Amino acid sequence: MKLFSKIFLLNIFVLVGCSDSGELWRDGNYVVPWIDSNTFLSYGEPDGAFYGLVKSKVVAIGSNENHIVAKRLDVESLEISYYVVDRKKQESNGKNGNVFSQYFAVTGPLNESQFEAVAIELQLPRFTVTL
Repeated sequence: MKLFSKIFLLNIFVLVGCSDSGELWRDGNYVVPWIDSNTFLSYGEPDGAFYGLVKSKVVAIGSNENHIVAKRLDVESLEISYYVVDRKKQESNGKNGNVFSQYFAVTGPLNESQFEAVAIELQLPRFTVTL
């Protein structure tokens, strides 16, 4: 019986250690999950699949009623880029005769000066979460 208990506990520890994922940020159907230290911005309907909008590694995120903003670090080049998601456009993606496209509502990558200009023009939200 003691051997069974030890094997059972060992299996529990292994299974818990294998679940290296979670959710760092959510705003409605927009989510920044992490899987094996990768963080990316994704979108999905409650009963549907989620798909990526901004590749890993998202390092900061912000939102308001009109837009989602994401700051991304390219882990190979170490360059920072910025992305803007238009919520209304995203939520109509693939509906009302529109053809579905994964990046339909995403503007980017933008460099810092491009992002600052767009931020002023569209009154984008600030980055409220650093990941």
